[in-house]
Amino acid sequence: DRFRTTINVLGDAYGSAIVAHFSRDDLQELTSEDQQHTEMTTL
Repeated sequence: DRFRTTINVLGDAYGSAIVAHFSRDDLQELTSEDQQHTEMTTL
């Protein structure tokens, strides 16, 4: 049972790293849009 849990956690970590790698540009665009929205609402 512990072995399966370890494998499951490692698989999730690798999967998350792959998704983060391929989504890096999209995430940066969202971050810049959020910053622009915040700047516009604080004026």
